[in-house]
Amino acid sequence: AQLTSASFAETLGGGGEILVALATALFAYSTLLGWSYYGEKAVEYLAGARAIRAYRVVFVSVVIIGAMMQLEFVWNFSDLMNGLM
Repeated sequence: AQLTSASFAETLGGGGEILVALATALFAYSTLLGWSYYGEKAVEYLAGARAIRAYRVVFVSVVIIGAMMQLEFVWNFSDLMNGLM
């Protein structure tokens, strides 16, 4: 991301860095929405519609906790969960 940001800044000026930061933030947000929906549908299939509310609470809690954890742990946990899936 730093190289991309520097490249855009060199080509487009200060607006390039802002563009890369905005694109990265939107990508992260859309990824969260996508994984949330994917997990919600899996929980609905496995446990029924009544379990969706509990899944949403757990998902939001994990997102908040993950934002406060060290990045290496978050990546390792993420890789483990994807592997188990």
